[in-house]
Amino acid sequence: MRSEELAFWATPGPLTDLRGVRRSSIEAIVDDLPDEPAEITRLVSGLILHRHLLHLYGFTPSTERFADLESRSAAELLDTLFALDGRPLSAPRSPAQRAVGVCRHFVVLACALLRAKGLPARARCGFNGYFDRTRFLDHWIVEVWDARQHQWVIHDPQLDDRQRPLLVVAVEPTDVPSGVFITGAAAWRRCREGLDDPLRYGILDWWGMPFIRGNLVRDLAALNKVELLPWDVWGVIEKPYDADDHDMLATMDVLADLVETAPLDDIRRAYETTPGVRVGSTVRSLEAGRLARVPELS
Repeated sequence: MRSEELAFWATPGPLTDLRGVRRSSIEAIVDDLPDEPAEITRLVSGLILHRHLLHLYGFTPSTERFADLESRSAAELLDTLFALDGRPLSAPRSPAQRAVGVCRHFVVLACALLRAKGLPARARCGFNGYFDRTRFLDHWIVEVWDARQHQWVIHDPQLDDRQRPLLVVAVEPTDVPSGVFITGAAAWRRCREGLDDPLRYGILDWWGMPFIRGNLVRDLAALNKVELLPWDVWGVIEKPYDADDHDMLATMDVLADLVETAPLDDIRRAYETTPGVRVGSTVRSLEAGRLARVPELS
């Protein structure tokens, strides 16, 4: 891994920039953080509640609290957290003092805190095989660069001690083995090559190649430090999926190969130049049913 690539992922993007936090200074946040990446991702697991796992914590948020789900930036999440509890992030929080989110919220916050410490970290959008024995479920994780091993290590900042008994495959949240998390790009390649059934990939009512295409594009955007919500759609993701659209399929094939094998310069170039892939100033939130503004890095 080239030093300039690591430097890119060690600095914030528009959604992981802590300069937007209103209720605390960056210095206070960073000074409170542990030095080890694993400790940072473990800390994040105690700051957010997954919307579909609230029963594990015996907490029913008010309707207003579900507005947290539309938080795109780590700064928004931190302002919510400090409004609920003004103590440092390292202070233990009850379920009522945590933000409400999904896997991606854990990931964007973990990336922001790791990058604030100068640690290379990148969000990945894809599918996990450790919550279901027969299918791969829509999921986000963080890859953290381990300088001693000279490789990316998968962290899942969502997993805490209450969730781990639910897993059908035992994983260490700060060292998830390869193969039980599959990126959107890798899932696309596997299914296009006939190595797997695309209907094994998805979530809730959405399965198959259209959903995999969306996660491929979201993964590409995340590698460019634009880590949007799972229900944000734009460009090619909004277009109906046509299995006979050979141009679209060929474009996705190229993007999947780049994401999985190419150096960062090529990944960034593809993101900037491929029609319908780059995120603009707004996206459509399927959750909220409206257009939403995408924060920019000033």
